[in-house]
Amino acid sequence: MAADSVSRRNVMAGGLLALLAGGAAPAQPGPVVARFRLENGRVLIDALLNGMGPFPFIIDTGAEVSCVMETTAKAVGLRKLRDVKLKGESFPLYAADEMVLGGAVRQTDVALAGLWRLGGGVGIVASGMVTTFDSDLDFDRGEWRVYPQGAGERAGFTAIPSALPDSPNANGSRRIESEAHYGDEKLSLLWDTGAPRPLKLDYNHAKRLGLWDDGLPWSPIPVTGITGTEAAPGRLVRARQPIRVGPLSFENQLVALGAPEHARASWGSDEDGLLGLPILQRMNIAIDAKARRVLIKASGLSTPEQRYNRSGIWLDKAPDGSATVGQVGKGSPGEAAGLKVGDRLEGDFVELLRTLGGPAGMVVTVKVAGRGAVTLTPADYL
Repeated sequence: MAADSVSRRNVMAGGLLALLAGGAAPAQPGPVVARFRLENGRVLIDALLNGMGPFPFIIDTGAEVSCVMETTAKAVGLRKLRDVKLKGESFPLYAADEMVLGGAVRQTDVALAGLWRLGGGVGIVASGMVTTFDSDLDFDRGEWRVYPQGAGERAGFTAIPSALPDSPNANGSRRIESEAHYGDEKLSLLWDTGAPRPLKLDYNHAKRLGLWDDGLPWSPIPVTGITGTEAAPGRLVRARQPIRVGPLSFENQLVALGAPEHARASWGSDEDGLLGLPILQRMNIAIDAKARRVLIKASGLSTPEQRYNRSGIWLDKAPDGSATVGQVGKGSPGEAAGLKVGDRLEGDFVELLRTLGGPAGMVVTVKVAGRGAVTLTPADYL
């Protein structure tokens, strides 16, 4: 197939035809098994592009379109087809004749959106790769199993209220949505293995659930997405109620909250929030593609330690390069030390970020213009 004739179907899921790496479907019913690994908060799978690699790609069930770093696309010599719009921004669209994932799953005539920035990998495997066929994400075994002829009964799995709706976007693939509960409150959540926090809520839903509360301890966090970082920081808080998904319950989780300045959900759908990898890896996930539903059972993994700003201080960079305190988290060591919004700190901006972002227990001293030295000790205060 010529590059310019790559279909919309292949654009939206990065190539949806799941076959053995050799190119033929199995003669007997059974899964095609590709290996993945958890590394630095990412679900990584090795990818070959036009026979070159392997390259670490991120399995991202929150992504509607598969992607590749522009540097990798150029190194491999992928053909540029045209530019496409994603969330209002223009991205180059590249064509790969073949992509092989985990040494087992092969797609031909794959279209990949080019990215300038991406943490933890050089490409993204979109949700449609997981949701188009019956498949399993087995976090216990590190296996992505694809069933070209259907999976049949999944012993030990429980079906939960869920859906795999068609994307409203022309180039989008099906993503996973499910019902969940925060305490007694019902939520509709998008499942996003690319999200680093257990749960993310937009401002309106955070306010409704009582989590955006100036009286609760919180830490400022950056709000990032495919188009970059929002100007206004969000908040990280500790959940006061268990988060329940089907028969599974997750307690004492950290929840990321969007700020009022970007109250509209950044994930491009109408769900109340995102269910992220720290919770999703605690399930083994089975997709029933025909019924468009999800089944789960508990994995043996735990929620990994969550890193956050343990000083509670958000710095803004002034035009002259100096650092000004933009936010002070409630209950934080920065608040206890008397730092205030508007305080100007002396020193290099990047070095100050590194200092204030240090580990719990490390004593930190900063100089405030007009006030002198202030000492604080970052702590696990959430």
